[in-house]
Amino acid sequence: LLVPSGKKDATVRPSFPTAPFRLSKERQRSVNKNIILLPDPAVVQIAGVEFAVSASEIIQRLGREQISCSGNKENEDRMTCLVNELFRQRSLYPLYPSSADISYRLSEAIKRCVLSRIPHFIILSSILAPVVKVVSGSVFVNPNVLARGSSGTFAKLNIDLNSIDKKSMVDSADSSVADFCEIHIVRL
Repeated sequence: LLVPSGKKDATVRPSFPTAPFRLSKERQRSVNKNIILLPDPAVVQIAGVEFAVSASEIIQRLGREQISCSGNKENEDRMTCLVNELFRQRSLYPLYPSSADISYRLSEAIKRCVLSRIPHFIILSSILAPVVKVVSGSVFVNPNVLARGSSGTFAKLNIDLNSIDKKSMVDSADSSVADFCEIHIVRL
């Protein structure tokens, strides 16, 4: 999944939500069919597994705006608390007004940021430390950033689709796709 960062990428319009990368027909033929170009943010299903993705630094921004996490702080770390806040508000960008450093298109954001349910995976790129954890049955991945100085990181996901009973994944709160996947944060 390749998602543009409207604030950091020179090839896209600096706004949020951000349109997907556009390729010429010639380039499209040369790109591997397994590479999916998505807008920022996006919710997409691949082989019955739902992914919510964003490169908009929402975790960092939400953390800056948050006053307190919960009364149960000793049992819940900050990252879990922030991701649960996205699920509670059913949005990939619940801050309004938005951060002053981004051009925010409200009507489009309202449509594209909606989380109608908790996705199997939520991938939110941030400059915060890379992390993989299960939050409310969803696998949260912060791959960090691909290009940062002379290095960077990305996430490699291996999902055993043959072992997943898709009906139980949708109907059961006890099932998590985390039981059927392996995730590595790869440093460049």
